[in-house]
Amino acid sequence: MRCFPALVVVFVSFIAVAGLWQSTGKFVVDCRAIHSCPAVNSEYECGDLGYCQQCPDNKFCKDQKPFNYQSPDVYILGKGFDFVTGSSVSFLLELKGDLKDKEGNPLFAVRPGYFWWIDEKQKVQISELYNHVVAISPSGKIVAEGVGEGLYYSLKFNQGWDEENEVEIKVGYYTSWDPKSNRLYPCTRINMQDFVNDPVVRSQYYAVKDLVCDRITVLIPEYGYRN
Repeated sequence: MRCFPALVVVFVSFIAVAGLWQSTGKFVVDCRAIHSCPAVNSEYECGDLGYCQQCPDNKFCKDQKPFNYQSPDVYILGKGFDFVTGSSVSFLLELKGDLKDKEGNPLFAVRPGYFWWIDEKQKVQISELYNHVVAISPSGKIVAEGVGEGLYYSLKFNQGWDEENEVEIKVGYYTSWDPKSNRLYPCTRINMQDFVNDPVVRSQYYAVKDLVCDRITVLIPEYGYRN
């Protein structure tokens, strides 16, 4: 009698598999079984198994193809902790994707000792700490903070992000503890209203957005520009 539950499971599984076998002899897989279409009751996230045929853009899929994004483990802003109020902070929008210079080179995949050309005359040597990304409102307020890791960046916005119009993205070194030590350089601008009605943002609170710095080019000291 102890084998009875196991036999029931095997029998039910066999019936389920048999139901997917068509008269043509071809095996048909339900998109929900491989998570390649949106879930009905949020029981999984579309594309989390690597199949994106019917998925919207999200952290697993882009243009209905697997999106090889690896989220950074460490974020500034105290890892989601507000040191002023002593409470946890939950972000309300995360932008993530590629971040490249105007020549198409990954901005944060360079080694220490490389340089950023900020403009035609100014260049800055990159250190291991120069991997911060911030968004600044027209009033000068920091409305989002994040980091770049390898080829990718992640930028987290808190409450009120949907009230902003255009924000400026700056890269470099940033700390809220010692503002005088900050070294931030203009990268590009983005319109936050583009995300307000995005269905992915409304349901999952993030969007895939590749950014190109229009004023920065990576320079290798001994060899000149990247090829």
